[in-house]
Amino acid sequence: MIVATSNTQAQPTSRAAFKVSRLTWFEIAVLVFAVSFYAAPLLNFDPSLILYGGEYQAHVGSVVPFLQWIKEGAEFPLWNPILENGRSLIADPLIFAFNPFATIPMIVWGVINGTKIAVALNFFIAALGVWMIGKLLNFEMPTRLWTSLLYAFSGALSAHLNVGQIQLAFALGWLPWSIAAVLWVVKSRGYTPIVFASFAQAIFFFAGNLYYQVYGVVCLVVIIIVFLIEVKPLRLNLDVLRRTFLLGLLSLGLTAIQLFTFLSARPEIHNFGGYAPNEEQFLGSQTPVNALLNYVIADRDFINSSMLDRVPFLQESYRYIGVTPFLLLLLLLPAAERGRRREIIALALCFALMLAWVAVRYNFFKDIYHAIPFLAQFRFPGRALSVGALFVILLGGFGLDQLWRWLQTIQGQLAIHDGHGAAVFTLNSHIIFFTLILVGVGFAVADEYSSNQQWFALDRFIPSEVDTALAWLRDTDRGEYALHTTSAVTTQRALAAYEKRLRYVDLRHGWAPAGTSRLLGHPNAITLQPKYWVIWKGEDVGAAKLDLIKEFEKAQIWQAPDAYPFAFLIPVERLSAAASVIAPHEVTPATQSRRESPNRIIVQTQADNSTVLVISESWFSGWKVMVDGREADLVSISNLLAVQLSAGTHLVAFQYDPLSFTIGWMVSALTLALSVGLVIFEWRRPPGN
Repeated sequence: MIVATSNTQAQPTSRAAFKVSRLTWFEIAVLVFAVSFYAAPLLNFDPSLILYGGEYQAHVGSVVPFLQWIKEGAEFPLWNPILENGRSLIADPLIFAFNPFATIPMIVWGVINGTKIAVALNFFIAALGVWMIGKLLNFEMPTRLWTSLLYAFSGALSAHLNVGQIQLAFALGWLPWSIAAVLWVVKSRGYTPIVFASFAQAIFFFAGNLYYQVYGVVCLVVIIIVFLIEVKPLRLNLDVLRRTFLLGLLSLGLTAIQLFTFLSARPEIHNFGGYAPNEEQFLGSQTPVNALLNYVIADRDFINSSMLDRVPFLQESYRYIGVTPFLLLLLLLPAAERGRRREIIALALCFALMLAWVAVRYNFFKDIYHAIPFLAQFRFPGRALSVGALFVILLGGFGLDQLWRWLQTIQGQLAIHDGHGAAVFTLNSHIIFFTLILVGVGFAVADEYSSNQQWFALDRFIPSEVDTALAWLRDTDRGEYALHTTSAVTTQRALAAYEKRLRYVDLRHGWAPAGTSRLLGHPNAITLQPKYWVIWKGEDVGAAKLDLIKEFEKAQIWQAPDAYPFAFLIPVERLSAAASVIAPHEVTPATQSRRESPNRIIVQTQADNSTVLVISESWFSGWKVMVDGREADLVSISNLLAVQLSAGTHLVAFQYDPLSFTIGWMVSALTLALSVGLVIFEWRRPPGN
């Protein structure tokens, strides 16, 4: 029979959970010293050197609108007018603007150098998070340091940086804090652990990208269930249930500022980076044996060989941590006898779950993917290896800790005698064994250090004629328009697109607005084309009808003479005509149009008859339109913003202001106030009450 009960075991108070001692400061100093050397190749503050990887600028560029908002004091950016035909910025799971450990360095030192500092800081955050877990698991000092450095230097973080996926590296940096937060909550009393744990979960969510957050949440549920169930006698621990439930509420409240908008927009997002549930791609899915090999093999050529099946990219498979954690797993059974059975079971279940997730093509996870279409958006299940690395390192830490404690019980001395039998040198045996173990684990960390640091690189950003061409184009035409660029320009000048407010139709993150049911006319009536092409001289423009308007030594700017204006009018009767396609010469440009902010577009126009005003901006829920100061019905032409107008002169204002964001920031503000109030209440309460 299951009986609900409260936890009556003696637990540390929140104020006594972590006492800052000299030993603590020493350990933190060791972590700072080691991580600083590890991240040193990234800390060259020459502004012409940027982080390496084709995805770096595209991902970091999304933070630029927030930095512009801070510096210019304009409207808070909710819409992204740079990518394709525009899309929601606040509903983008890839943004990490709410992560202060990433954005504050960029505010202070600029985007390029600030990112270097944020990435280096992330390694220390990862190390310190594992160190916190070690404290909660009562690891000995050498074990705490070893597990911390082994995870901070693990292959997943460096592999993601190799292609510029910094938001995934940020998520891995905060993953240990998410785990440590839950362990702190279930092992202590008071509100303070719950409040600080909710902040850790919020920053983990704000790290950008949902991959590791989804894996992390599943592991948190497993850990909570293990601590929730008491075996002897069989019962539920009500105290753990209450505390983790409050943790969940506070975490949801703090993340509401972004989470609510993302959830409300999910039905309107088309993720062309995913695949249909009936497809059997599962890119990077491997057999459990091959998955484990990614942890112990640092040879890139071997990883890319056919032996490790279906590994599409290095960053989806390279997870090197070395063989030492796995050897130490041999000591898990004796370690479990020391009253650590619950923690070991929880972490072992999480590791087994991640290993099964990687092998999705070979087990029950495939059926789960088919039953839950949302999971199809996560097409790289090999990323579960990154989360599994944390758990196997911690499990290895239990083994190392057990070995360390065994050595403390060894008695005896090693003596060197002279010719007369007198001892001239004695040494305790356990000191010898301690030294051997320290050397062994030190070599393990050093091997991982050298193997994974090789993926660090800075790319020299050399100004070229493309920069001159983009500057000339922005100075010549200050209106709203879209550009087609070469792949090199799109990836290597993505920051320039955000800074100069130039729309790159070729710049994308993997998803786009999926459209609306408020559609007028034929779905393909309008097909927007870029107004300008910025290309290298000699590049083939294909069958496009373009006019060369500016030529440099190596770059050219071409203009499409028949591109649609940014804002234009279409007669209502034309929408009901049989012809499906409306050519650019059939529309009438609006008298005047301008973007006041990322979220607001103003159009002045005059119509002779009943007409529809169309804006070259993606339709998305949250947009509103005012015609002459009165709210009007927002419709869509070919999934573009539109509104029907009567004859006459009109002032039209389009505003992106989703209700979900308003509710979200209010909930987050109230949750923040409540969290601070709980901590103040607890710390002002007399001890023992």
